[in-house]
Amino acid sequence: MTDTNRKHEIGLKIGRELMIKAVIFDLDGTLTEFNIRIDEIKRILGCRGPLLEFLMMLEEDERRRAEEMLRREEMRAAEECRLREDVKEVLRELKKRGLKLAILTRNNKDAVERVLKRFNLSFDAISTRDDGDFKPSRKAVERLLRDLRVSREEVIFIGDHEIDKICGEIAKVKTLIIGEDIKCLKELIQVVENENYRPLSGERV
Repeated sequence: MTDTNRKHEIGLKIGRELMIKAVIFDLDGTLTEFNIRIDEIKRILGCRGPLLEFLMMLEEDERRRAEEMLRREEMRAAEECRLREDVKEVLRELKKRGLKLAILTRNNKDAVERVLKRFNLSFDAISTRDDGDFKPSRKAVERLLRDLRVSREEVIFIGDHEIDKICGEIAKVKTLIIGEDIKCLKELIQVVENENYRPLSGERV
């Protein structure tokens, strides 16, 4: 038995309540290899900043055409993307430890559902831009917290982009950026173990 599994079993036996009860994941670039040709779309549209915010400033007809272009590209990417290394193992281990899992993405709902179906993945809650306020809005995170029935202190958010870091700061949730805070997704397991099974005050180790 590994040390990680041993700590998990000890935690269950003594009935300790988990500190971290849920993990929220970004999708593109975090769970899947990023393959959406955003730069090409931005070039065509003459967009110099964040794309979704740019679309919101367009006139209705122009915005509709631009959004359709983006959706077609996102669906293409959903059909062709690959999972990042260790994703299924990490999700399986987190579920085994009783954690709830969620996705927070700026992608559209149909593309997300296609990715999940292709790779046979399931999550307890999903928030896309089609659901209302989207990342980095604090309201997008709060919507997931309600769906998961957890507090902001009981969540870890995992992303790969500056916008994920900004989102975590705005929502005041613990945020880890792949490539900065952790080298790879697999390190998340140890982070959760350290949070959930560290000795309590006065507890012997």
